[in-house]
Amino acid sequence: MLSCRLKCNTCDSDAPTEAEKGEVAVSGKTALSRGENVSVPTTKLVQRGLITGTVLHHGSGKAAADTNVLSEVGESVTEFDPTYAINPDALTEQYDTVVSNYVLNTLHPSVRDAAISDIAKTTKGNAFVTVRGKGDVIKGTKELDGVRTSKGTFQKTYTTEELKRELEAYFDSVEIIFGGDKSKSITAKATSLFDQPDKDICHASKQPSRSLC
Repeated sequence: MLSCRLKCNTCDSDAPTEAEKGEVAVSGKTALSRGENVSVPTTKLVQRGLITGTVLHHGSGKAAADTNVLSEVGESVTEFDPTYAINPDALTEQYDTVVSNYVLNTLHPSVRDAAISDIAKTTKGNAFVTVRGKGDVIKGTKELDGVRTSKGTFQKTYTTEELKRELEAYFDSVEIIFGGDKSKSITAKATSLFDQPDKDICHASKQPSRSLC
């Protein structure tokens, strides 16, 4: 499934390569099991009443507690994760709210753009995207815009401008709502391109992108 084919039939995108599939698979090793503990980003979003309507928990990983609390305030919650909640059909729908916590910072640049495209095409309201900030020091060997850890995973820390720039390629507006350049985490609120029916993600984005599934 090509990400932009939901909106147009003229995009020249290829299927993910084996190397790209491998990068997505290795990112699954970064998933943390929090037990009954809800992540800080999700807690803040719920406390501020930002979760509304139908919800996609994008890159849900092992965060079942987050999904549970999202289901308490949202109309319905759907999980998607390429390792722990393989549900490609979830990416064919659109949701009032999309929550993606600590996903983009685990993805190699070769597959990160596809993940952002998946978030954008499934959002008809707001997406809330949290990444690791520069205040979170990660040890590893320098690789492109991040590091390769001793576990073989890829990790990147963001500045606010880096996060905004990546998301603005696919969203009408992006606002940093939690965190800053020296914080351990940064959360952005992104408003969907699809709010306006004449918008076409294939033409608005900097380059056509592939789905991660």
